[in-house]
Amino acid sequence: MKNVQKHFVKYTALLGVVGLGLMLQASAAEAATSSQTCNQVVQSIKNEWKVVDFATPSKPTAVRVAGKYGHENTAAQISYMQGQIKQADADCKAGRQQVALQRVSSVRDLLDSHGISQETANAAMAPQQ
Repeated sequence: MKNVQKHFVKYTALLGVVGLGLMLQASAAEAATSSQTCNQVVQSIKNEWKVVDFATPSKPTAVRVAGKYGHENTAAQISYMQGQIKQADADCKAGRQQVALQRVSSVRDLLDSHGISQETANAAMAPQQ
């Protein structure tokens, strides 16, 4: 009987180790996928930013700065969006995906409210030549 109990304990311990290993692998895979998704979202907003192609503001307090596809923002908004994009990139690299995605969302909200967002998104996704 003791022999059976000894094998049962070994078997249970082995299952626990294997289960823990599988959980760690799944967690690592989820983190990698999450990080990859974060990087893709940040790259997408970077591409869209390039497509909008805002002119360099003539003054830091410029009230109107035009971009392509009907986009028009203030110099302060442009500076804010540039900072958010840079921070989102850093947040993704540091594993702060949720914060990065919130930053990208705030940039998209500003872009969407001041231009033709669908056309911009389509142009940003078109292959670059």
